Amino acid sequence: MEPPLADITATLFDFLEVCGNALMKQYQGQFWKLILLLKEEYFPRIEAVTSSGQMGSVIRLKQFLEMSLQNRQISPPKGQLSSMFWRS
Repeated sequence: MEPPLADITATLFDFLEVCGNALMKQYQGQFWKLILLLKEEYFPRIEAVTSSGQMGSVIRLKQFLEMSLQNRQISPPKGQLSSMFWRS
């Protein structure tokens, strides 16, 4: 596996925050395996290449991964339109 780029953390967090709920619903068990892999295998590599000035995004990603795994839930993104929006 390639080592992560130094600035990947914020992008990965944003992606999971926006798409995580839909991915969770679609892929169920496979999605949780991916989140666990990110937390246990990839996250330590992210920490290793991140400078101390960029640790805020690393901490947010870590908290997101831990809470998601603990609750087995990812909330829909803020501002997401309901399926009924287009019918009104």
